[in-house]
Amino acid sequence: MVNIQIFGCLLAAWLTSCTDNPLKIRPERKSELSFVVHGSEALWKSNNVQLTAGPSFIRLVGNPAQPYTFRRYFFNAEGITTDNQRFVLMVYFDTSNEIDLRNSYSTNYSSKGGLNQITLLVQRDGVYESMELCPATYAFFEINRQSKTEKLISGEFSGSLCLIGFLNPVQILQASFRDVSY
Repeated sequence: MVNIQIFGCLLAAWLTSCTDNPLKIRPERKSELSFVVHGSEALWKSNNVQLTAGPSFIRLVGNPAQPYTFRRYFFNAEGITTDNQRFVLMVYFDTSNEIDLRNSYSTNYSSKGGLNQITLLVQRDGVYESMELCPATYAFFEINRQSKTEKLISGEFSGSLCLIGFLNPVQILQASFRDVSY
C-alpha cells in the first residue's frame, strides 16, 4: 500500500510539473553578405554586416517646388575574399519611408529615395585602395524582404565602382545580403 502511495505522489508531482506553455524556439539569425567581382573567381563574403540610421535631410527630386524629406541609412560590411583579401563595403541610401524600407534604391532618385554611394575599400599589401560609384553609371540597392518584428532586412545590389585614377571599373555582380539587423 505504501508503494502505491509513493508511486501516486511521484506521478502527481510529474504531471503537475508539466505546463500548458510550450517551449518557444527562435532560430539564431546571422547577417550575411556575398558578391563576386566581374573578372575574378574570388567570392567576397562577410558575416559582419550592419545597418544604421543617419540624419534626416531635405532634397529636391524632379519638381523643385516639392521638396522631400529623406533619412540616410548606412549599410556597412567587413569581410574577406576567398583569396584572402580584406575589404570594407559601405552603401549609403536615402529613404522617405523609415517604417517600410522595402524598395529598389537607384542612383536615379525618386520620391521614395535613392542610392547615394557605394564605396569599397580593399586591402592589398597592407594598403587600402578606395573605389566608389563611377560617374554617370546606374547602380541599385534593393531591400526586398523586411521583418518588422525581428528588425531584419534582406536584398541585393549591383554597381560599377571606379578606383581613383584608373579607367577600368570594377563591376559588383550577384551581390546579396540577408538577416541584416537595423
